[in-house]
Amino acid sequence: MTKNQLILLQVVDDQDTVFTPLEQFVSNNVAPAILEKFKKWLEKEGIPWVNKTFSYQREEPVTKIFVQDYFKEEQQKNPALKEKIATLFVDSETITATHKITFELLRILK
Repeated sequence: MTKNQLILLQVVDDQDTVFTPLEQFVSNNVAPAILEKFKKWLEKEGIPWVNKTFSYQREEPVTKIFVQDYFKEEQQKNPALKEKIATLFVDSETITATHKITFELLRILK
């Protein structure tokens, strides 16, 4: 299937309804847009390519205890994080987290 082609796959977005908002209190890391840079280079070199974006989504229960343990050290340093966790679990000890991962498939044509 890949004869005379190069296929690259990259996670271009990874969001979770529970952990993503909480991780903003801890880190400002942004994933590098490697495929975007590579596509610009391919265009500059006149190399044809096509791409496709697709997502995978799943839901799972998350407990307050698990989240508190996961961010244990960070909560001690950042009281706002501790407050945010408390607001997520104000009505229940368990909530549903929706995790969506978006991939980009880049196919370089020969």
